[in-house]
Amino acid sequence: VLTVIFPDIAQLQAVCKKRTLDGNHIEVNNVAESDCIIVRGFSPKTTSGTIEYYFDNKRRSGVEGVVKTEMNTDQGYCVVYFQDPKNALAACENSHIIDKCKLIVQIFYDCLGSHNDDDKPEFEVPHPVYITNIDNRKLKFLLHSTLSQSQLCEQLQSINAEITWPSSSDDNKVEMKCTLSKEKAGYQKLAQTWSRDVKEGVDKYFQSLQVDKHSVAENVHTLLMSRLKELNIENQDNVSVINEKATSFEIYIVGHKTPVQTLSAIIKEMIEDINKDITRKSKEMSDMISLKHHQLRLLEYKNFSDTLKSKYESINVQVDTKSNVVTFCGTKADITAAKVDIYEILNGIVSKCFGKRSKRFIQYLKRPDIEKKIYGKFQASGNVGVLDLQEDTIYVHSMTNSEAETCSEILKESIIEISLDIENWQTPVLNSRKLGRYIEDLEDEYRNTILEITTNQLDEVAIYCLSKFDGHLVHKKLSDFISINGVQEKSYQLSPDDVKLLQELMKEEIEKLEKELKQKDIVFNIKHDSIFIKGQGKAFEDAVKEVEYLLKCINSVASNSKFQKVVKKVMGRTKLKQIGEDGYESSDDDLDAGTRTDSKGIIQGDASEIACFTTNGNKEVMIVEGDITQLDVDVIVNAANRDLQHKGGLARVLVNRGGKSIQDECEEYITKSGPLSDGEVFCSKSGDLNCKMIAHAVGPTWKGGKHNEEKYLVQCIETCLAVTEKNKFASIAIPALCTGIFHYPSEAATNVIVEIVKDYFRVHPSSCIQTVCLCDVVFDTVKLFKKAANMHFSKTASKGLTAASDQQNVQIGNIEIKIIKGQLAKMKVGAIVNTTSKELKLDHGAVSASLLKNGGPSLQQECSQNYPNGINYGAIAVTSGGNLKCKIVCHGCLNQWRKEGSEIKELEKFVMECLSTASKHKCSSIAFPAMGTVLKVAQRLSSLALKVHSFRNRGKPQKK
Repeated sequence: VLTVIFPDIAQLQAVCKKRTLDGNHIEVNNVAESDCIIVRGFSPKTTSGTIEYYFDNKRRSGVEGVVKTEMNTDQGYCVVYFQDPKNALAACENSHIIDKCKLIVQIFYDCLGSHNDDDKPEFEVPHPVYITNIDNRKLKFLLHSTLSQSQLCEQLQSINAEITWPSSSDDNKVEMKCTLSKEKAGYQKLAQTWSRDVKEGVDKYFQSLQVDKHSVAENVHTLLMSRLKELNIENQDNVSVINEKATSFEIYIVGHKTPVQTLSAIIKEMIEDINKDITRKSKEMSDMISLKHHQLRLLEYKNFSDTLKSKYESINVQVDTKSNVVTFCGTKADITAAKVDIYEILNGIVSKCFGKRSKRFIQYLKRPDIEKKIYGKFQASGNVGVLDLQEDTIYVHSMTNSEAETCSEILKESIIEISLDIENWQTPVLNSRKLGRYIEDLEDEYRNTILEITTNQLDEVAIYCLSKFDGHLVHKKLSDFISINGVQEKSYQLSPDDVKLLQELMKEEIEKLEKELKQKDIVFNIKHDSIFIKGQGKAFEDAVKEVEYLLKCINSVASNSKFQKVVKKVMGRTKLKQIGEDGYESSDDDLDAGTRTDSKGIIQGDASEIACFTTNGNKEVMIVEGDITQLDVDVIVNAANRDLQHKGGLARVLVNRGGKSIQDECEEYITKSGPLSDGEVFCSKSGDLNCKMIAHAVGPTWKGGKHNEEKYLVQCIETCLAVTEKNKFASIAIPALCTGIFHYPSEAATNVIVEIVKDYFRVHPSSCIQTVCLCDVVFDTVKLFKKAANMHFSKTASKGLTAASDQQNVQIGNIEIKIIKGQLAKMKVGAIVNTTSKELKLDHGAVSASLLKNGGPSLQQECSQNYPNGINYGAIAVTSGGNLKCKIVCHGCLNQWRKEGSEIKELEKFVMECLSTASKHKCSSIAFPAMGTVLKVAQRLSSLALKVHSFRNRGKPQKK
């Protein structure tokens, strides 16, 4: 809008109607006379009411008749409206002052809007303000306090200013810039007072900060700064410590009022304490005392250092645990009193000797982790104890007897020490890398129990850990590893004749064994006077069993003097291999009155009573050869290993016959309680066996007799008898414990067992145990039992077969052969063998005719009916016994004797067929005639004996 004054408005209007400007007509009109004014230059505190009141007062302004006012604070003007336009013009001609401010008054046209001064800009931003002479300590605090800077910036922002911080506190000039703009409400009014407002706001903030000064001496300053480094100043954005040591030993506390006052009070107290310490130290002295390690440890447990410091204000106590020295600093009186207190405590210490231990045990106990565990257990039990580890002795020191006893028990239960028994053949394994790696693996596997396995130059191996269960598991694993990887060797010394006999009789068995052992990397050599075996692990143990089995066969033949006399005369030793196996002796039979049984019915099956003795209290001790499981007793003693794994020998027989429940019960016990030790006994149920309980006794391995072997064997026997007594059982069967793979000398072991049985009944003559059976399957061992019993007991009866004048007995294993002069038809047996013609004419021949006469015609009828064509040589025909005292009769025919002896095989076949038939008909005895006068009796007897022994391994008849 453009305003122009023309003298003739009509002329202007006419011209504008005729002409155009850029194709457009300009419209011209008169401006109406204004009835208002615009007022500027008044104070920010001046209101629109004040201006209205002023211009409506003619006495003060020279005009009146104000209708209204309109205030624009943003642009700093006020529009005043009058009733009479003349008053508006008059007001512009006068000079006006309100609130000490000269006003600028001009005519205002509503149609034209606000009228501005052409000489001044509409809005001008105030210039920056520079704040100087600021306390440089306060400025330094602000420069390091992010929070305080933020607070100041927020305050400046509220008054439209922002601060530019100097680069260092040495430049104490701060620049404030204005942030006002036209968009800010009342910007012009704010701009007029901005500089003043900023200066006041900054000054007020700096006034809110406080500076406290602490002046100290140089020696105090050093100590104070050392303490301040250790002081944890909370909320460092609110307070700061400024050190000005370079100029004067002064410390300034700068920040907000409350934090400064708090920190300043702390520092003031520090200064006072330091001054006191300096004063006190000028009067102090130092002294020291030397103590034993356990004394110092006990003092530490009683917190003697803190106790002395709290009791004696001036004293300071330093403890050197490496040199076991206590140093005192303080006044002479306090040091003397403190030393007295310490000696009073030391005089109350109680010492208990834990006992002697191996150096390896003590070295294990010295391990920091073990020491920590042990002392932790002491503390957890509420007891104070200190260990004093000397060369081979351990002492426990405590403050009371009760604590010393308790700590000793804790130590005893905490550390498990298990030694491995190493035999000579196992020593090479100890130096092998393979064992070293295996030990490392075990120690890693059982690291939770801090396992340590040690070896030394004496080939001793020891296991140390904190768990008895894990210790026994590791013992088993390590023992198995050493046994498996150790090379064993064993020699058997024989006479040249025995070696020759073995090679002749057992040729096939030896060749087979050599082949099997070679596949298992076992060295097996037979020399002219010995047998040598060498190998590792279970393969070696199996080889030993096989060789000892062969030797038993030979020994059985060698010990059978009666049979040897017969056979040697006729055949020599070439056929002895068929009867060489050792076994069980005879049992009761219905052959004749010469056979006896034990009076109490204990002997069953194949077992045989050799002798019987009487002890104190009329207890019966029976010597028995045979299977211990066939004895009718209440308790059977089993030779067990530490882990109760019944995988061989008698233990395996018990499980096979008694059932898997026996092994399961033993494994359950081992899982809960860990392996047994030598001399210990575990009792289990008997499964399917006839007995009521099995006592699994862990006997010792023989190591020359210098490792308490006899002690552990005695413990086994005594424990077995004690548990039998405890359970009120009347009978027990004990084998020759430890004489097998445990290598305990048989004579020594049997003598110990017999002696312990004797001592037990001497001490307990009224025992409920009535019968003790000393039993073994090896005849030589049984003879040793009998030998020992003869030395210690009175023999009550001779057991076994009582030979009549017209008979001779030969024992082959568990089969007894009797040579009897008498009538075959009168024999009371299970089966009778008859020799007759091929046509089965029973009246031919003296023996056959005698059997037919005594047995009745039914014998011939059965032969004719069932075998109408007769039989061939060597075959048999079976009939009932008729009126004879037998179940069946085996009728056969044999060819005549020839010089070349070709019918021997026919005889052997005939004997085997008779034995087999008798077994099928469940006959326990069989009677053979001389079987012809032409055939040599001795040859036939030898063949009969050989086949009897061969059949023994297959059949059931017990007496022949």
